[in-house]
Amino acid sequence: MRLLATHSTLLLFAIAIGVTTAPAVMAQTPPHAVVHLTNVPPGALLWVDQRQVRSGPARPLRLQPGRHRLQVEARGRRPWIQIVDLEPGEEVVLPVELGEPRPARSTFWLVSGIVATVLGVGAEALALVLTNKANDEYRGSDGYNRYRNGAIASHVTAGVLGLAAGVSFYLYFSGASSSVAYRPDPGGGVLTASFHF
Repeated sequence: MRLLATHSTLLLFAIAIGVTTAPAVMAQTPPHAVVHLTNVPPGALLWVDQRQVRSGPARPLRLQPGRHRLQVEARGRRPWIQIVDLEPGEEVVLPVELGEPRPARSTFWLVSGIVATVLGVGAEALALVLTNKANDEYRGSDGYNRYRNGAIASHVTAGVLGLAAGVSFYLYFSGASSSVAYRPDPGGGVLTASFHF
């Protein structure tokens, strides 16, 4: 017991005068780097290393030193992506420059694709009806030739409408812009259209 008290007294004395028996090891964490993003539009989403951090106005980001992937997204705009290498204690200002607004999809292409599909299905149904009628007639008769020619014309029309529907849907899903303007040609009265891709 007396030995323990002597040891405690010596330890308190050593601490009081600043002497310790083991070197003090202080774990130092590297200071954070600070990133300021400017020009962030209201409602934009902010991602750091592919994790959403927040939405709304940008406040400074405190990040660990090292490489980070920053991304800002806003509705209707192309995203801004930046890779940064940050040093401990570094402070960086990055202007966010979102891409041009994405062109709105034209409902014209969607509607024309649907209309062409419906008309194509109707033309093919008519072709099948005319083919059945032609099969009921004698080969070489006037009724047979009339129904047969009508069926061929309906098949061709259905194919053309199917192609038109395919092109319309392709233009809609590929994001062709919405400016389709029909205007009469002053020279001949023909309608002309301008398409922008």
